[in-house]
Amino acid sequence: DVNKSPSTPGEGAQSSYITPVNYQPSNTTSWSSETRGELLCTSVLVIIPHVTISCLVPSGSGASYRVEVTVAGLVSIHNSAVLFSYLPPVLTLVSSPPTQGGFITIDGYNFGNQVNLLVIYVSIIMLGQPQVIPCTSPQISIPHSQIKCYLPAGSGHHFDLFVVLNGVSNILVNGSTAVQVSYAAPIISTVTYPGTQG
Repeated sequence: DVNKSPSTPGEGAQSSYITPVNYQPSNTTSWSSETRGELLCTSVLVIIPHVTISCLVPSGSGASYRVEVTVAGLVSIHNSAVLFSYLPPVLTLVSSPPTQGGFITIDGYNFGNQVNLLVIYVSIIMLGQPQVIPCTSPQISIPHSQIKCYLPAGSGHHFDLFVVLNGVSNILVNGSTAVQVSYAAPIISTVTYPGTQG
């Protein structure tokens, strides 16, 4: 039986602790999903004999992977309450797009390294109703930690920004995203001077 499985960052090479019963050294541990295939957890270490092991998961993303431990050819009984998930994206900084639209740079971590798995959008309230503005043409500038996307023309500030990687979104804090996006403020470059008559 596998009793516990935590989350881990998407870069991989992270230790994940699980608590199987009757586990012996030199056996295998894996995460699997019917839709995403199998991920083999390597470098298995016994932390507490028969009770707790750790292993290194590969780079990846997503949630709700089934955990399997193989002991002497016997596969653990599936426990639907024990699922493995990579940690969600975390946003730390975002640039401001110009009002005519443009690319924004988003810094953080757990962004993955597969651009086809990324969905980025901004949520705004317009006429009292929530609206979603897609941030298109996503790019990975630095795998796992910096991404870019294109926001269309607009104005305003403090809009919730969402990064969804393989179905897993950044987390709301007190009803809002930790990092919000604002369009650039107006910049005055020149002023003409009227006559005294106005």
